[in-house]
Amino acid sequence: MPDQGQFCRGGWRSYNACGLDIALVVRRTLTQIGHGDGRWGVDLDRLQLMTCLTRQSFEIGDAVDSGEELGAGDQGTVFGYACSETPSLMPAPIAIAHALMSKHKQVRFAEALGDFGPDAKAQATIRYEGGKPASISTLVLSTQHREDLDLATVRDMVRALIVEPELERLRVKADRILINPGGTFTLGGPVADAGLTGRKIIVDTYGGHCRHGGGAFSGKDPTKVDRSGAYGARQLAKTIVAAGLASHCEVRASYAIGHPEPVSVAFDTFGTGCSRDIEALLAHRGIDARTVLSPSSLIERLDLRRCLYAPVAAFGHFGSDGLPWERPMLAEQ
Repeated sequence: MPDQGQFCRGGWRSYNACGLDIALVVRRTLTQIGHGDGRWGVDLDRLQLMTCLTRQSFEIGDAVDSGEELGAGDQGTVFGYACSETPSLMPAPIAIAHALMSKHKQVRFAEALGDFGPDAKAQATIRYEGGKPASISTLVLSTQHREDLDLATVRDMVRALIVEPELERLRVKADRILINPGGTFTLGGPVADAGLTGRKIIVDTYGGHCRHGGGAFSGKDPTKVDRSGAYGARQLAKTIVAAGLASHCEVRASYAIGHPEPVSVAFDTFGTGCSRDIEALLAHRGIDARTVLSPSSLIERLDLRRCLYAPVAAFGHFGSDGLPWERPMLAEQ
């Protein structure tokens, strides 16, 4: 099958029409993940790519672009969240899980022998006391590994190279650690299980620590408020927690397709803050919640026309330094 394009309903669509070499992007990304040499199940020399590009529905395009101000690209409700459990104002369970996966990647690329493969996942179950994290009750990490490594060796290596150093850095302890609890894990990625549906909406956000509107982020342009609205809601929630007005804050925004502002915005501090204080803070900083959560404001303020897809494809969309929606809003914004 040729890399260059594919015939689909509506006619031939070549990637050259949009100026993208899609085959190059795919192969380069797979190589960066660790699939460049074919050892982990994806052989680039045998990879067949089919590309089919079509235009967005003109009805959706008209709804978004027909007015003086950009309208929302879809209807739906999005949520943003922040809490004081970690320096990044992220919930402790998802922050620990992402930290472990970042360490896994660091070890994976530092190991000359390539003991661990690209397919891996981590999970942290936290015991809370008085509404605050007390300890890690169970930590789970599963990783793909070389076929010639027995399970006991893999578990010892993961504990010594990834889990223990990261827990020491975070100054936390785990009551129970499960490493590859399902047994050996030599087959991974699309060769083992092509079950990607919904694009990991919980691990991309807050690990289930707050509500979720159900919309995935991956691949959506910034007019789609599933993505941009969730970014803005996170920034608002972080602004409130960073200001010390609440230890937990969830921002909920609902949109109607084609409308330039959300139809509703609501705050929930779960009893840790006062709505009057939040209103006073926003007024003092010149922030109108509906205005700053409009697609036009989000795209301009957060610079969402700049490509920020690859940096958030792993380790979540929130909690990392350098992302524009991670900066609390100031008066001049």
